[in-house]
Amino acid sequence: MWLFSKHGFLSAVADRGRPGRVIVRARAAEDIAAFAAAAAAYGPRPAVSETPKADYRFRTTVPAIQWAAVAAAWAAAVDYPNFKDSVHGEPDRDAAYLACWRALSQFQQRRLEAGPPKKGRTNHVPRR
Repeated sequence: MWLFSKHGFLSAVADRGRPGRVIVRARAAEDIAAFAAAAAAYGPRPAVSETPKADYRFRTTVPAIQWAAVAAAWAAAVDYPNFKDSVHGEPDRDAAYLACWRALSQFQQRRLEAGPPKKGRTNHVPRR
């Protein structure tokens, strides 16, 4: 799951080696730090590790219920009429978020032009 919020961008995946746990990953240190701080309200503050050559440089592992609590709290605290405006201010982050917005806008347009996917197809993107 990808989560874009005022607190940053996170990617969450099931921890295959530890059922009931979620690996929360981030590309920016401040994003995972914001998550760790928020997670401390729902259990132990998770330790963050940094792996410079990994796809997501920063990560932590938490119980799934702790991940869900933070995500729900952040969702319940939405107080802005326009997400892009609420996160505007860091030029490199602005460019990254706008690129995502643009790619999904183009996807929407292509889907509109092509119609819904044919039966039997999934939205799953195979690994390369």
